[in-house]
Amino acid sequence: MDKEGFKIEKILFFILTSFATFLTFLIGGWHLMLTVLVVVMALDYITGIIKAIVTRSLRSQIGFKGILRKATIMLVIILANMLDILSGTGLPVVNAD
Repeated sequence: MDKEGFKIEKILFFILTSFATFLTFLIGGWHLMLTVLVVVMALDYITGIIKAIVTRSLRSQIGFKGILRKATIMLVIILANMLDILSGTGLPVVNAD
């Protein structure tokens, strides 16, 4: 790999890790429950695609609507975490231990 390619790779890695760190802060850390939620959401989306293929009703608008619903769930989690931080009680809703 040449120097330019190595530099681009480093920049992309920095951007990705910065985004992941910020996202982890927004959602209040990564818990087992969050892993389960993400897996279930992914399975829901995949099975929706499979059903659409089988019934020959695959449409990007419907898939986009499903992604928006999942994004809304994540936004609710972010909002709940921000309210938890704002309350300042130091008592998390979910204990990471």
